[in-house]
Amino acid sequence: MKKSIKRAITFVCAFALVLILSSCSVFLKFDNSNASDWVSKTVNVTLNQQLIFADTGIYSGTPITNSVVFNADENTEDLSGIECAKKVRRSVVKIEITIDKASSLASGVIVDIEGGLGANEYYVLTCYHVVSSGGNITIYVPDDNARNDGDLDYDSDGYTFKGVIGTKNLPSGKEDVMLIGGDRETDVAVLKLSVGDRENRKGDPVSIEKAKVAPSTYQYQQGEEVFAIGNPSGNLPMTYLDGVISYEDRIVRLEPVGYLNLLQHNCLITHGSSGGGLFNMKGQLMGITNSGNDAYKGMNYAIPFSGEEGFIEIAKQLILTNTTKNFGYVQGRWVLGMTVKTAQTEINGSNVFIDLVVDYSSCYNLLQVGDYITNIKCVKKGYTTLDYAIQNEDELEEVIYLLREYVCVGDTIQFTVARRTAE
Repeated sequence: MKKSIKRAITFVCAFALVLILSSCSVFLKFDNSNASDWVSKTVNVTLNQQLIFADTGIYSGTPITNSVVFNADENTEDLSGIECAKKVRRSVVKIEITIDKASSLASGVIVDIEGGLGANEYYVLTCYHVVSSGGNITIYVPDDNARNDGDLDYDSDGYTFKGVIGTKNLPSGKEDVMLIGGDRETDVAVLKLSVGDRENRKGDPVSIEKAKVAPSTYQYQQGEEVFAIGNPSGNLPMTYLDGVISYEDRIVRLEPVGYLNLLQHNCLITHGSSGGGLFNMKGQLMGITNSGNDAYKGMNYAIPFSGEEGFIEIAKQLILTNTTKNFGYVQGRWVLGMTVKTAQTEINGSNVFIDLVVDYSSCYNLLQVGDYITNIKCVKKGYTTLDYAIQNEDELEEVIYLLREYVCVGDTIQFTVARRTAE
């Protein structure tokens, strides 16, 4: 994946993979911004671990498991669309996130994963961007008659599960739904669903169906028939949509995540379907749907199952690094922990200024809101020195992307900034 992105770096800049940036540039004009009002400062920023839902980067606690296994479906025969739908439709769930009385809707897939689960507990895969803001979460699981929220006679008492995704503190562990971990760079998140001793309205134990992934030897191909199950418009859970693989390895910019290598397909994906499942005609999970293109119908995307940044490997790391004191994360990731905006006025040749520094991040107590970034430099033993003047936001994005391939947690980046003198 990284090689593919490197080949494309001349025309793409993966800023959102490494730096928390605002989704759009805001042009601001400062009055009295004479050169004499500003001084040049050199600031050394030592990179710490990525923030994990506002965790400070200090990881400790007892891991929930030391082994994770994705159970694969070894079926070699293609099935009909009817057979495929019956096989997997109960594994795709509707997700509702509520923050301050405002709700957003998405999808998820219950996946056959072993490791770190108690009795009647299950893993649900979804997209990072679905859960990244935290909030109250409700998961609607298809009931034993393959109905879901909004259908007549849906067993909402037995198959609706609630929890809280905390962005400052870990949940208590008593919720029906808990966040295991998430990775912004690949847009993958893992939830845990606790069924316990629930019963359906007939008094029978609640039954849960899981999707199995494709075997490790499986390779998808352009033109191959596939289908997606999700929650288009947010209110149509368990919708079956068919199509084909349009392209195997497409670089796509996804707000607010950044540039990803995704599987392109033409199964219609609309708002509410993020986190749903993309399946082959053997009924094997091969992708997690995460985006569509409103302007160009038929251009839709999914996170592939295989590869070093496919959802299998990322989910494994999220589960393995989840402990009693921190959410799961992908080791080695770092973020600076600041957001920038574009100003109309240039200071020292730059119009890129910092508008937010995240508490306890790499930049905390070093860079300041209002600083203009004018130069970035990194000296790493055994490597060529990187030294770049920054004039605009595009240059900043590309430099931070290059640093992503060059520096690691514990390394130091030297920022030169223009800082306004005290009045």
